[in-house]
Amino acid sequence: MENLRLRPSKDYISNASWEELHVLTEKWKSDLEFYNFELNFLHKLIDKYYIWLTNDELVAEVEAAASKIIAANKSRKTLTIESINHLRHIEEILENEFKYDAQAFRKEHEVLENKFANFCKNFQLLKKEVFILTEQVLDTENVTDFI
Repeated sequence: MENLRLRPSKDYISNASWEELHVLTEKWKSDLEFYNFELNFLHKLIDKYYIWLTNDELVAEVEAAASKIIAANKSRKTLTIESINHLRHIEEILENEFKYDAQAFRKEHEVLENKFANFCKNFQLLKKEVFILTEQVLDTENVTDFI
């Protein structure tokens, strides 16, 4: 999978200050908290219409989408833990710059950034899939007659 870059330049990670990397990681953590709300919304959206489905093909598609939402939420939780640990490392470096190998830390930052970018890309695709599926369910199942 192609790695999406969030940094402003190719050599940003190697040249950014510890404070800049800290701010960037805090932003990732904040974004992941927001993704939690969005994933919960998507799950509720799927659940709301699932009970009214009569078309077996749609049932299978909705179940598959629900599984993807659960998997995305697990990935989000893992990424959140990794971000929190990474923030701790940055804070320890800010207290004592010689605590960690700077190159190893910057590589860790790059790996985390790539994971975050891939999560964002996959989340957008999942969100699109759920919205299209929800629209399809509403159009084919006459769910509004039951509500």
